[in-house]
Amino acid sequence: MATQGMRVNMLWAILLLGLASVGAAVLALPGCSQPPEGLDADTATVEINGRTFHLEIADTQNARVQGLSDRTFIDDDGGMLFVFTRADKRYFVMRRCPIPIDIIFLDASGRVVATHQMKEEEPQGENESDAQYEDRLKRYPSRFAAQFAIELQGGMLDNLDVKEGQVIELDLDALKRRAK
Repeated sequence: MATQGMRVNMLWAILLLGLASVGAAVLALPGCSQPPEGLDADTATVEINGRTFHLEIADTQNARVQGLSDRTFIDDDGGMLFVFTRADKRYFVMRRCPIPIDIIFLDASGRVVATHQMKEEEPQGENESDAQYEDRLKRYPSRFAAQFAIELQGGMLDNLDVKEGQVIELDLDALKRRAK
């Protein structure tokens, strides 16, 4: 017959085993570098002023927060398409982005509401807390409600001549259904 102390110890052991399993699962999640070789990332083909881009889709909170962080290279025809559940004023930062990135904010109808050429930031300092790092990053605003954002290789906006008010054709309904 188990004593009260044995039951408490067994419950603690079960709890710790469960926590260890969750920790192992989190550590097994994919990293934040390039998509694995040989695997196709979920992409959308988008044409912007006569140029075709194959953009990775970031349609979940984790994917949107990760974005292109830690990337050291973006293909000439690559980048990322961020899809949000609703249109809202947005701010992007260059968290752990060692290369420049251009961004195009789009409203719910695919109309360009803002563009920015985002510059790389100094990496987080050894003695800098996460909060201090986040606070010092420059914020790039959408200015108006945006439901989508496109990030491209730095300097690409100079070649594309994208104008505010311009519509970029996307499969809006399908993208909106995907957003989580």
